[in-house]
Amino acid sequence: MNHNDLDRTNVLSRYEKKTATDRNFDNTQELPPLPSDASPAFPKKGTVRELSPLSTETTKRIENPARVGSRWRKKGRWILTIVVCFALALFCGFWLSGMFRDHERALKDNRKEAQQIETRQQELAAREDSLKKQRTSIAEQKRALEEREMELERKVQRAAGRTERIAQEKSHGSTVDSWMDKVTGKEKERKEANEKNA
Repeated sequence: MNHNDLDRTNVLSRYEKKTATDRNFDNTQELPPLPSDASPAFPKKGTVRELSPLSTETTKRIENPARVGSRWRKKGRWILTIVVCFALALFCGFWLSGMFRDHERALKDNRKEAQQIETRQQELAAREDSLKKQRTSIAEQKRALEEREMELERKVQRAAGRTERIAQEKSHGSTVDSWMDKVTGKEKERKEANEKNA
């Protein structure tokens, strides 16, 4: 502030006359004086209600205005405690939901694995049954082949026995017998029997 600014200030007087357009709130009307015989609005005897004395807490509050700030601090602590509890509950909720989700995922995976194992066991059982059937059919074929082999061996033995008999008959016979065999056709029969045995 400059020294020149002080010259420009004007001090207005309080009782300066104001124009009619200005509103003056100081203009109030005085109440008329009460007559001497008028009764008071509130009787003094017996109708006055006495207030109970202040308790020690209220006197402390009134006496020490610094306590008002501590009340706000307590409310702030409560609010902060509630906010922290809410945040913890929210965190625990998310954590538990994640845990349950992981648990359900693990259960689904276990179920899938169990189903896969069951299907594999069923496939293996079906393969085992088919292998058993093949084994029994192969055993039957083996038995049939063994029987056929034995039958063929018998036939071979019979044929060998016939061949020996024919050879013995041929070797024991004389030339006249051989000539008679040719005439009667026994020689031809022996050749056919040799061919069959061969």
